[in-house]
Amino acid sequence: MTLTQLLEHSREVRTLINNESKSEGLHQITFDASILSNGIYFYQITSGSFK
Repeated sequence: MTLTQLLEHSREVRTLINNESKSEGLHQITFDASILSNGIYFYQITSGSFK
């Protein structure tokens, strides 16, 4: 599974999780957003061929 943070127009900001295997269930991630500028961010989860 890969979790990517994106800005408008699908520009990648950073990858929060990179190709990690996760079991079924609920998962939580914590990251410091204080370094981010104001704006609208999107998150994309990719697992295999699923987006």
